[in-house]
Amino acid sequence: MAADGQGRKQTRTWRRSSLCSPVGNCVDISRAHADTVIRDSKSATELPPLAEPQWRAFMDFCRLPS
Repeated sequence: MAADGQGRKQTRTWRRSSLCSPVGNCVDISRAHADTVIRDSKSATELPPLAEPQWRAFMDFCRLPS
């Protein structure tokens, strides 16, 4: 759960990555307003929210060839 601007709890809607590993290692994301939050699908712990420029940089990095 995340707090809104007035300290009230709000429920996030999560999307699971389509590129999960066979053993269930996945990344979930939740977009709300101008922020994106990432978490490990096996953990309820959320990473700090990413602003739009940070999210785009993260996605560009993920798309680099291995």
